[in-house]
Amino acid sequence: MSHRPLQIAGIIRSVVARHALTIQPNIATMVSITDVRLSTDFSYADISVTALSNVDAAVAALKRGSTQMREEVGKVVTMHKLPMLRFQRDDAIEKGEKIDQLLAQISTPPKKAVRRVVRRKK
Repeated sequence: MSHRPLQIAGIIRSVVARHALTIQPNIATMVSITDVRLSTDFSYADISVTALSNVDAAVAALKRGSTQMREEVGKVVTMHKLPMLRFQRDDAIEKGEKIDQLLAQISTPPKKAVRRVVRRKK
């Protein structure tokens, strides 16, 4: 298996991460690129984004700059066809928190059973 997909995904991640740093704090804070997945024919790059506040605004801001980011990737990587950058919200953190809450509900210790001692009359 070739290391080329991982190499291209890493380059895309670094270019997008640089642009994520330029997003104004009043739009979204602490924007992170959590995953970059390339399609098998390299025509699409699905990029997962998370942020501490307003993830949807961060995704929208990155979508607006996708043409410029794609051009930057093209300067670094020699490819016949550059992948289209598709941004999506990464819900893994929210899903993990929901699972933690459900596990906390399940793992509450059961009430101790009260054992009654019945004494017989002699």
